[in-house]
Amino acid sequence: MRQFNSTDRRALVAATCLLGLGTVVRITLAPDTAEIAWRPATAERAAETLVQARRDVNEALDREAEATRPLGPQERIDINSADETVLRRLPGVGPSRAAAIVRDRKSRGPFRSLQDLSRVPGIGQGLIERLSPHIDTVSASEMSSVRLTSRGIDINRAQIKDLEQITGIGPALATRIVAYRARHGRFATVDDLLRVPGIGPKKLEILRDEVFAH
Repeated sequence: MRQFNSTDRRALVAATCLLGLGTVVRITLAPDTAEIAWRPATAERAAETLVQARRDVNEALDREAEATRPLGPQERIDINSADETVLRRLPGVGPSRAAAIVRDRKSRGPFRSLQDLSRVPGIGQGLIERLSPHIDTVSASEMSSVRLTSRGIDINRAQIKDLEQITGIGPALATRIVAYRARHGRFATVDDLLRVPGIGPKKLEILRDEVFAH
């Protein structure tokens, strides 16, 4: 049997330590089976989250574009049906006042006259006079006869809340329809809805029986 001197023993100990360290590193750093299976699922969830985030950003931009769109010379807004985004188009009505109008309307019922706006905190006589050329106070029953006819809903007059009554249209898509109309003008035909992001041929066929373009 070979006799190891002190140098041989030190070399053997060093080699053994290096071998052990390498094994520990491989075990520590190498992914196990569960980790390998987890990574694709995590990547897929991350991609879905990114898509949803982009969608949320686009919808927020659409709402902001609608809120800052100037009123037309003869355009009037129905304060009993307009949502916060549309109400912000009125002069002197920012996000907080628009939210206050909607809250008051929900808790106390529709505004039956222009002066009823005075019941909303932050709205005084001066602002009411400033708003008077730009608003209507159509009652709920009158609104239904104007917005919803035997032909359906007029996509060239409907506001966001009106469009939400249509099968398959939620707040996000209703906002995109109004925003598209604001940027590009009225829809010549119902088929023009295909130009709105989120409306394809199948969705259009669902909508066709409930809308018209006047």
